[in-house]
Amino acid sequence: SVHPAVWENLKSLRPDINESYLESFISLFEKETEKARILFSILNKKTNNDSPGGEKLTI
Repeated sequence: SVHPAVWENLKSLRPDINESYLESFISLFEKETEKARILFSILNKKTNNDSPGGEKLTI
């Protein structure tokens, strides 16, 4: 569910927006963020194996 304060601000910007659209967007955003985390995790493992004490990549 969308936080009421966020919902009110969005409604004032986009009166035509509905909650199901917003929830779909949030779900998609969370999935893409998780994909990025997994990718960075894989890259960190490779970086750490290639160079001990190497910098960690973060989002």
